[in-house]
Amino acid sequence: AAKRATEEDDRSKNLIIFGLAEDDGEQLDNKVHELFSELAEKPKVASCRIGAKKSGNSTCRPVKVTLATSTTAHQILVKAKNLRHSQNFKSIYICPDRSPEDRAARRTLVLELKAAAEKQPNRKFYIKDGKVASVEK
Repeated sequence: AAKRATEEDDRSKNLIIFGLAEDDGEQLDNKVHELFSELAEKPKVASCRIGAKKSGNSTCRPVKVTLATSTTAHQILVKAKNLRHSQNFKSIYICPDRSPEDRAARRTLVLELKAAAEKQPNRKFYIKDGKVASVEK
């Protein structure tokens, strides 16, 4: 239990960025700083690509960003939705670093949400505290 708590604490300082273009010889930290400056944040970060690079594959690998504190990570996650209004970072998504168990649980919740939204198109569905909730549109 103590190991899981420590691992959870470590993950709370991490973010995963999807959709950040990948180049040969890229300056990943500079790209991440540019992205965060768009959100008016200037934290110290350590970043790396995760997953194996596949030759001839046009998809870009996710970026794991480690921040100094979990509070900074939370502030960035709150502001991340503003990226969709940005011209340069419209297709970039930021999410918390989740454990494999958390990812599996989230995946089932998203499937539940999609099924519920299909059944009741006049309601807006969202995930909060590990449950699917809804409000009138």
